[in-house]
Amino acid sequence: MSFIRFSLAALALLPLAAAFNEASACACCSNRGQRYVETRELQDYQWVEIDRMRFGATAELFVGEADTDEVTGIANPDSSYAMTATRDGKKITFTFKGADRGNGTLSMVLPDKIAFFEVDPREAETPEPSLYKEWKFTAEPTGTGDFAAGAGKGQHLTLILQGRGNNCVNAEDFGHWSMVMEGPKGNYLLFGDMGTPQ
Repeated sequence: MSFIRFSLAALALLPLAAAFNEASACACCSNRGQRYVETRELQDYQWVEIDRMRFGATAELFVGEADTDEVTGIANPDSSYAMTATRDGKKITFTFKGADRGNGTLSMVLPDKIAFFEVDPREAETPEPSLYKEWKFTAEPTGTGDFAAGAGKGQHLTLILQGRGNNCVNAEDFGHWSMVMEGPKGNYLLFGDMGTPQ
């Protein structure tokens, strides 16, 4: 009799277990029309994914219909650069070597608080859309070589990680980056692709 009672109790718990598993699975689910825009501190699990991220080997300077010589903040601006990125704790340094001219570095300390932008772009009417994501890190930069002119006090450098994905955080979601320099000493935009996460 006790075995029968146990079996009936176990059967009664099955729907609850199924509901729990479904809820856990849907923690990553995105929803139509979803929009999340907020500035807040990064959590430990997000730093883990940031530590896994790698940058591609090239950077391009955005000029649009203008000429590279019209760019302010870079002493000898070039249209493209070979680039490496290195981390020392929360400090990240980008080293640039121009295809034709110019070289130098830009460094920033990644802030604890960043701006999140994660929205359903409404490109397809699906129940679980691929969200467009931007994570924006803004700090005062330091620079060397040709990039020293547009860095320092009064300047703001925003590193933007761009990607697509669901509500969970994965380094693999982010495939592109942009870097926006703003301030009285210079204004320009660099962009490129992310590398393969480690």
